[in-house]
Amino acid sequence: MTLSVVALDTATGQIGVVTVTAIPGGAALVPHVAADAGAIAAQGRPEASSGADGLAMLRAGKGAEAVVAALMRRGEDRGRRQIVVADVAGQLAARSGSDLPSWSGDAAFPFDPRGGFALAGNSLAGSEVMSEAARTFSGTPGALALRFIAAMRAAAFAGGDRRGLRSAAMLIRDRWGAPVVAMSVDDDPNPVEALARRITGEQGAAPAPAGLDVRRFYDLLASAGLPPPLQSGARP
Repeated sequence: MTLSVVALDTATGQIGVVTVTAIPGGAALVPHVAADAGAIAAQGRPEASSGADGLAMLRAGKGAEAVVAALMRRGEDRGRRQIVVADVAGQLAARSGSDLPSWSGDAAFPFDPRGGFALAGNSLAGSEVMSEAARTFSGTPGALALRFIAAMRAAAFAGGDRRGLRSAAMLIRDRWGAPVVAMSVDDDPNPVEALARRITGEQGAAPAPAGLDVRRFYDLLASAGLPPPLQSGARP
């Protein structure tokens, strides 16, 4: 798969992107983050300048929706790209082309209490992969980097990519633009765990979700057209 999560953390002012993919070295090409503009994940077959140009549009005052629309219109292979954007005003947008390998899709969750997030994926084993990533990210406590790792672990456990995984990347900046995390794993049979070890120095399981309003999260999944997650139990 290629799966990316773009998120804001309103408590810390951090903004970032995490990506995992089956393509060796491919994940590092996806995230683009600037504290004075926002965060962008450009995956599939975007224009090579999509990240830099998208950040420039955000700096010029365009919102997330306008930037996604502009980047999706440009050049060739428009049907085989996904663009996810979070701007510093808290607006989120995500869009997927119509010719991506199945399963593919995107969703935005602007009302997460710790800051909105959006995600997109393609070549997934099923829609439940993205549901699990979203559920876990929303329900995991702690720093943004740890929430990113927990989401990608959940996605892999739910089936991950039909082709396997080979690379992962995470880019997070603080409110002043300094890099909090800027790491990539370019060719590894388990890139999520390799990235987790580099960030945390540990191999243990991600923190358990806490304080998650399950009923509200089901409503958010339904509004985004996503199925219930695998391990959430029956709907309350």
